[in-house]
Order: sequence, then C-alpha cells, then structure tokens
Amino acid sequence: MSTLEAEQLVWLPVPSRAPPPAPERGPGVIRFTVIGRPAPQGSKKFMGAGVMVESSIWVAPWRVDVKHVALRIVPAGWDLSHPMELRVGFRFKRPAGHYGKRGLKPSAPLHLTSRLNGDLSKLVRSTEDSLTGVLYNDDSQIVSMVATKRYCLEGEAQGAVIELVDVCGPA
Repeated sequence: MSTLEAEQLVWLPVPSRAPPPAPERGPGVIRFTVIGRPAPQGSKKFMGAGVMVESSIWVAPWRVDVKHVALRIVPAGWDLSHPMELRVGFRFKRPAGHYGKRGLKPSAPLHLTSRLNGDLSKLVRSTEDSLTGVLYNDDSQIVSMVATKRYCLEGEAQGAVIELVDVCGPA
C-alpha cells in the first residue's frame, strides 16, 4: 500500500544527515513519495481473441499506488490544464546477491542497469499515465522531464520520489 513520506527529492545516491522537510505543496510545485515496486509499462502480450495484457504483473499495482498517493496530496485549486515539468527518481532494492557477510560487496554494481527493473522510459510511462486526470489532464502536457533510477540507499524503501512543477507558476 502507498504511504506518503516527507522527504527531500534526491537525485544522486548521497545520504543526507539532516531531517527531511515536509512535503512541498506550495503554489506551482507538488512533491511526494510513493512506496512500492516501480514497474515498466509498454510491452504487452497477445492473449488471443484481440486481448492484450501488460507483460509485467507489477504495472497495475504500481499505477494504483501512484494514483492513490497523488489523489491524497493534490492541493485545492491545482490547475490540471497547465504545461508541467515532471521529475521522478525511481529507487529499487538491491538483490541479496549484492551483499556478503560484511555488507555490500565491493563487486556490487554502482548503477542500476538490470533489465529486470525495466528501462527508464517505460518506468516513466507507467508513472505519468497514473497521474493523468489527477495532476494533469493528459501526459502530453509534460513539456520537460528529468528521470533517474538507482538502488536504494540504506534505510530507504523502494518506490519513487515524484515532483511535478506547473511551468506557468501559481494560478
């Protein structure tokens, strides 16, 4: 289930020692965290009789999690018709094989490039589609985007930090 965490939007894997600020809900900016397993959207399987289904079983739960949190935090008066900038940082758990008896193995990869977690564009697709009708009318309104994916730092839950900026500013 999704939970809203108060946290700072962090793009680089650098731990912060300062307490995180409250979620920003000010005019023109919405920032929130979704806890769950991010899932790529894009590949579909043909089931016969004209039926197509997502190839990832994680897409539907992820989209529900994102939408659920967004519905809880959208401020009154948020204009869904403006052009938006989307910033999203995806975080994934490291596989158990990355750890040894003394913690993270020196041979563990620094960057998340595994195909098992999906490519970045498909992760963004599932997330931006989840926000359609909640934070904007259509994902075609996204005119600028920054997206990253990485392994969780110690103490972090997997999920995504999402920031949406109304490029027209406050209403």
